[in-house]
Amino acid sequence: MTPRDGFPDLQAILDEIQRSKPFASIDEINRHLAARTNSYNATPQRELGGLSPDQMAQLLYGDWAESGAVRLDQTVTLAECSDAALFADARTLLDFVATADLAAWMGGRARVSEFFAGKRRLSIAQIKTLRDELGIPADLLIS
Repeated sequence: MTPRDGFPDLQAILDEIQRSKPFASIDEINRHLAARTNSYNATPQRELGGLSPDQMAQLLYGDWAESGAVRLDQTVTLAECSDAALFADARTLLDFVATADLAAWMGGRARVSEFFAGKRRLSIAQIKTLRDELGIPADLLIS
């Protein structure tokens, strides 16, 4: 496997499959690829601060309210946790991730800021994107 930007090189994986024993079926190839994917996702990555992709996914998308690796009371403000670097960093990370996703869907961080400041309404295209990406009914976004 040849790393490129921290990810396995797809061509190296395909070459490995071609060099390996013949596979009896497409299901066997799929099992082999699934095992490779699971192995990669369970391996700590330097680019992720020593966390594996699975651990990073749990940290970012896990249940932060009930059972996640880190639980943070959503009523805690950044000012209240400013003395605790870990909590301030976690709160900043959550804010960044939320804004980054919305920025991609709404056409930039400036538009997200303007929307939350009440200076801009959602466009039809933004409503459709948010409906599709977040599953929010369009009628809730229009009102």
